[in-house]
Amino acid sequence: MASSSGDATPASSGCKGGGVSRLPVWALAFGYAVGWGAFVMPGARFLPDAGPMGTLLGLFVGALAMSVIGWNYCKMSEAQPGPGGAYSYAEKSLGADYGFLTAWFLSLAYMAILWANATAIVILIRCFLGDILQTGWHYKLAGFDIYFGEAAISSLVIVAAGAFCICSKKLAWRLQTTFAVFFFASVIVCFIAAVCMHEGGFKTMAPAFSPGGKPLKEVMRILAMVPWAFVGFEAVSHVSGELSFPVKGMFKVIVKALVAAALAYAMLMLLPVLVVPGTGTRWMDALSEFRGLPGPVFGAMSSIAGIAGEAVLGATMFAGISTGILGATIVMGRLLQAMGRDGIMPKHRWFAKLDDSGTPVNAIIFVTAASVGVPFLGRTAIGWPVDVSSIGAAIAYCCTSAAAFKLARSKGDITTMITGLGGSAMAVVFCLLLLVPNYISGETLSAESYLLLVLWSLMGFIFYRRVYKWDFQQRFGRTPVVWVGMIVLVFFSSLMWVRLAGQNATSKTVEHIMEYSAAHHHNTDGVDWKDTFEYRQKAAFVTGEMASLNSQLLRYDITQMALLSFSLIMMFSLYSIQRKREERLEIAQAKAEERDRAKSTFLSNMSHDIRTPMNAIIGYIELAKRKGVTEAQLREFFVKIEASSHHLLALINDVLEMSRIESGKMDLEPNPIDLVTTLAEVYDMFATHVKVKNIDFSVDVSQASHCRVMCDKNRLNRVLLNLLSNAFKFTPSGGKVLLSLKELKSPKEGYGTYELHVKDTGIGMSPEFAARVFDAFERENTSTVSGIQGTGLGMSITKKIVDLMQGTISVASEKGKGTEFTVTLTLPLAPDEASSGDGSSAPTVAEAHDAPPPQRKALDCSTKRLLLVEDNEINREIASTILSDMGFKLETAENGQIAVEKMTQTKAGYFDAVLMDVQMPVMNGYEATRAIRAMGIRGISDVPIIALSANAFESDVKDSLAAGMNAHIAKPMKIPILIETLERFIA
Repeated sequence: MASSSGDATPASSGCKGGGVSRLPVWALAFGYAVGWGAFVMPGARFLPDAGPMGTLLGLFVGALAMSVIGWNYCKMSEAQPGPGGAYSYAEKSLGADYGFLTAWFLSLAYMAILWANATAIVILIRCFLGDILQTGWHYKLAGFDIYFGEAAISSLVIVAAGAFCICSKKLAWRLQTTFAVFFFASVIVCFIAAVCMHEGGFKTMAPAFSPGGKPLKEVMRILAMVPWAFVGFEAVSHVSGELSFPVKGMFKVIVKALVAAALAYAMLMLLPVLVVPGTGTRWMDALSEFRGLPGPVFGAMSSIAGIAGEAVLGATMFAGISTGILGATIVMGRLLQAMGRDGIMPKHRWFAKLDDSGTPVNAIIFVTAASVGVPFLGRTAIGWPVDVSSIGAAIAYCCTSAAAFKLARSKGDITTMITGLGGSAMAVVFCLLLLVPNYISGETLSAESYLLLVLWSLMGFIFYRRVYKWDFQQRFGRTPVVWVGMIVLVFFSSLMWVRLAGQNATSKTVEHIMEYSAAHHHNTDGVDWKDTFEYRQKAAFVTGEMASLNSQLLRYDITQMALLSFSLIMMFSLYSIQRKREERLEIAQAKAEERDRAKSTFLSNMSHDIRTPMNAIIGYIELAKRKGVTEAQLREFFVKIEASSHHLLALINDVLEMSRIESGKMDLEPNPIDLVTTLAEVYDMFATHVKVKNIDFSVDVSQASHCRVMCDKNRLNRVLLNLLSNAFKFTPSGGKVLLSLKELKSPKEGYGTYELHVKDTGIGMSPEFAARVFDAFERENTSTVSGIQGTGLGMSITKKIVDLMQGTISVASEKGKGTEFTVTLTLPLAPDEASSGDGSSAPTVAEAHDAPPPQRKALDCSTKRLLLVEDNEINREIASTILSDMGFKLETAENGQIAVEKMTQTKAGYFDAVLMDVQMPVMNGYEATRAIRAMGIRGISDVPIIALSANAFESDVKDSLAAGMNAHIAKPMKIPILIETLERFIA
């Protein structure tokens, strides 16, 4: 059957080129719009309420109104093809709240049609086979006899329809088309036979309207049933995304389906009018003469052709019922699939799932499973949601027309603006005709239907609350008028239920009183009747009946109050959720504003800090260009340019590091390290700084015993370097900086807990700034600090790294006296440390510092040939000059492809190493490395390849090594690091 937008439908008798052709689309619209009701309504409602003429006028005016709404459906289908129909149009054009409202009531309408047609099978069987299926468990519900055998047959019919739609779409299409065509053709044949058999002329068809009624009011009664009579014609909107013809052509198909439906209703209604029991009688006599199930239509056909006529009508009924069941299963499955697609249904991915042919299998399974037990409720109970289904259809028509008006207004489509307004107005009128009794149409829903409408609305509130609570995209709750309208509907419906239920109870009470009075009245000649025992007995009975009535009314009032209270509770619950959401938004907005202010401050500081070294670099370059500059001056300029460049690079690295941390791309790589050795290496890094600023720098590891741990050394170094850099930066000459390591008692076996202290005698911090020192972009704005360069990111990066290592960091500071940072880490002991026990063999910082560096053979550059692969001409020129000055023999390549070609054209061992850029056009460094490694030539494919890349993060290093490179050097290239790396591979 129909599939979601864009899904192909297998070719069948109704499909051409994978799409659905006009005839099957007509069959879906017509077959779903008519069903069992077409045979029952003439005798039950049409003729008694409006007579032949009133029915014909109401039906064809209703069909015209539905055509206007059908135009709106076509316009929306052109703009939004696919499943969902009115729900999708309302959701996308009017908002998620309107979409939910439409889907909730439309789903009841579609399901009610499925249930009504499925249980009509039992009525049809009773007509032809009597009580053959009235076996098994028997009970009554709402006055209807229910037998297990009959209910089981209805359930099997529902299961069969679901199975056809899931397993054999081709057969389902053919069945829908065949049943619809047969049904319409058979109705025409029956009508022609009735015309041919007619006797008595127009006199027998009088009166044109129902006796004693007003023609306009009778027509309005039929119009009140129009949504129920034609609901289903819009089913084609669910297959609008897979038509084999332009969507614009769908309107003609809808009009033809509506005309056919109106004709089918009209011809079946006229059968008992044309075929009267005898000459000289009228159609009113036929209504009483042709009694039994399913009513006058059945009796008329039996009168025309006897058993043959009954058989034809039975087959026609079965075809009409089948189109309704198949159509409802198809459309309801598509509606649930669209709701699942949009995340409304629980386990929405399950509902939204399509099989290979585009069928929403899970949604159809749910429809079938939810319906299979309904026949056991009986026809009377199922009639209540059928009555309510008209309201659901009217809501869908109103929302679709409003969506079409909104779309037309944006496009300047005057015609559709008119139909949109007209369709919305007509849908509102339909709702009023159904909901407001005895004022316009004289029609009313039953008390049970009003109660069901209240309960379905309350269930909608419950379901909506769940959707609203988990609506992280904040699609719902934007249109309060929808839910105010729902509350009004609940209040009005509950009042109508109490009113009608009270009327019913009163009528029964009066009926009992009258029956009792008639049964116990005796002649009391000459005696005051009030003094008789009979009077007292009747008075006691009346008093008892009125007490019973009051008790019933009280129960109705209590129930009504409970329903209204529950509605208010749900509204307050939704309001509470909305308030919490608004509070979260306000908090998030406040945080965003605070962050924006911090970023603005950061950008201001960064602008200053970036321009400062850039100004120095540009300034010294201009000075170097002057005539008469000596070599000594040039060297001094270059030293200052280099220092400013390093500072600028540090700024950039901090910004990039912060970005990676916030995006969650930083991972730890724990390896065995020695904490004492690590601190000794850190001490070496600041040795020059200590001498320049004349700062007393010391390291104390005397309180640590287990020093071999599993830790990410690079991250730990970053923490220590950031803390020590700050300490040296803000400590004046002659001050002190202490780095100490202290081991605490560990709470877990096999782990060590350590405190790292960085204490200085610097300028200190204010308490206000100390409280936010770890926030991103923060710098203290004081005259002392203003002359010191920094990004305001170092401490934030440090805090986030410590958090990543599941540690803690704190700060204690006092203005003018210094600052102390304390980092606490719990680290797994290295395997050798854990097995050694007391850790007494751990080296001191002095021992680690004095340990001789590993001896490595010196590199003779003059004997080495390098291939430099770099696409940037300036970078290539600089690197070439530096490497040539060092004595290397050098060749260059502009991209990876040229490098690979050079490697294939040289003999083995020609190049000693390749310096490979990563990001290049034509072929990047990774691809070039893989191509060289794949050659399989000794002396070529195993040549050392060293990445030279501006991508300097650990993930970039991993990518380089994974591509087959031997090492990774970050740009800007530092000569000592390059030499040290080359010595490892080619010395």
